[in-house]
Amino acid sequence: MDGSGRVRRLPATSVWHVYTPLAIEHGAVNLGQGFPDGDPPEFVQQAACDAIQDGANQYARGAGSMALVSVVAERASADLGRVVDPIAEVLVCNGCTGALFATFQALLDDGDEVVVFEPLFDVYVGQIQMAGGVIVPVPLAVDAAGDWRFDVDLLGAACSDRTRAIVVNNPHNPTGKVFRRAELDRIADVVRCRPRIVVVVDEVYEHLVYDGCEHVRFASLPGMWDRTLTLSSAGKTFSVTGWKIGWCIGPRPLVAAVHAAQTFVVFSVCTPLQAAVAESLARAGAPYDGHPSYFVHLRRAYERKRDALLAHLRAAGFTPYTPSGSFFVVADCGRVRPPAQYGPGDWALARFLTVEVGVACIPMSAFRLHGDDVGRGSTLLRFAFCKSDEALAEAGRRLLAWRRAFV
Repeated sequence: MDGSGRVRRLPATSVWHVYTPLAIEHGAVNLGQGFPDGDPPEFVQQAACDAIQDGANQYARGAGSMALVSVVAERASADLGRVVDPIAEVLVCNGCTGALFATFQALLDDGDEVVVFEPLFDVYVGQIQMAGGVIVPVPLAVDAAGDWRFDVDLLGAACSDRTRAIVVNNPHNPTGKVFRRAELDRIADVVRCRPRIVVVVDEVYEHLVYDGCEHVRFASLPGMWDRTLTLSSAGKTFSVTGWKIGWCIGPRPLVAAVHAAQTFVVFSVCTPLQAAVAESLARAGAPYDGHPSYFVHLRRAYERKRDALLAHLRAAGFTPYTPSGSFFVVADCGRVRPPAQYGPGDWALARFLTVEVGVACIPMSAFRLHGDDVGRGSTLLRFAFCKSDEALAEAGRRLLAWRRAFV
């Protein structure tokens, strides 16, 4: 018996169902899927243990525990330069993925259009389709300096009377782009003259911004608070991607709509882990391990890992683009010539590197709407550096050994 038409219309293949099992099967260093391979900080682990032992084990408040919405609102108020109401303007969700799902369900009617910068996080595709929406891509292209840029005229042309939302993933997965203030201002200009549009900002990598780049919150721009839903989570910040604690911040009417949608999917979110994240966020601003704060420690640690991976990729003869944020590097791997049995395009490159070289990565065409067509001519691959120093060093050793043997 088949599933519903809604399910049958979803993308047939998920890249994660291909390359993660392939990496395990062949003992590859997994630089494909973006999850940290180490434990969270001790203070985060202890906060979870304490919450369970203190009895925080029953249903939480539907919109989120008061401890967590309060600390999220406090931080958002400081970042946005306005008072954010923890009761009405913050909603705790089942991770950022859950926040996205509830947001699209809350905003979209059948046939509504959602403008998304491409390449895009692949989860957006299925979630928008399940909500009855239509994705309209706007390309990000690499310029001569290696920066990913968009054409504001193309963004304006992509918007129509049916456009309900623009998704801004900042910092961006998979490219590592951090949108500059001037770029966000141009997006805001497009939104101001189209009163129906809501901007959905996915900020899960908000604390992973490098080289002195500024992370500008879109909702802080003039007139954009009432038009923006800001989504984030604890997973990437505290290396707890399995906890699935996220949140949605925005004006009361929009947050209420998202809460209404979420109520019939997730009645409430894990109580002890909400308490742990609240405690961890409150502590993360204090000095940590010789750094002014945990957030500074995190950024510097990942910046060092990024630089190590960039060096390994260059040594292998690849051309990586230096990311300003997130924990991903995109590299042109056109020097790789897989045997014919691997087939054409970037999926073949990724499979070859995983199976023969022992370094797993993800083909960039997996982050495009029409990936099969694009991928045949693509040589771009995404590598994750949210791994141990030992794993990154081993990946570098394997890549260099391959280059010396076959290039």
